[in-house]
Amino acid sequence: MSFNKLLMIILFCFVFSTSSAFAAQVDSKNGTVYYTDSVTKTDASNLMAYLNKEGFFSNERKMEVILDKVDGAYAFKFVVKKGLEQDNEYIKICKQISKSMSKDVFHGKQVDVHLLDENAKTLRVVVGF
Repeated sequence: MSFNKLLMIILFCFVFSTSSAFAAQVDSKNGTVYYTDSVTKTDASNLMAYLNKEGFFSNERKMEVILDKVDGAYAFKFVVKKGLEQDNEYIKICKQISKSMSKDVFHGKQVDVHLLDENAKTLRVVVGF
């Protein structure tokens, strides 16, 4: 299965509301990367470029993700449809995404995938390493 197809599964995500917890945001036509003070605008811009290149963002709806750093690891966060946090196949995909982002965006640094509910509360953290 190609990486683009894996990312398409994530398009079940819901759009979440922004809050003042974010330092800023990087926008593209179909997506937004919100980021905290613990990461740089360059980090967020590199993630945006990667997500656009890999086809993460859909023309059907605007997607929003969060980039943060927690305990030294990058945290890629997004809202998922309820129940996906328990789906073993989905978790495998998240691990692949983690490894790919680590290699292709964050120079080998650890990337954890945070699956959020519609209120942006963490349902599950997937560690790719």
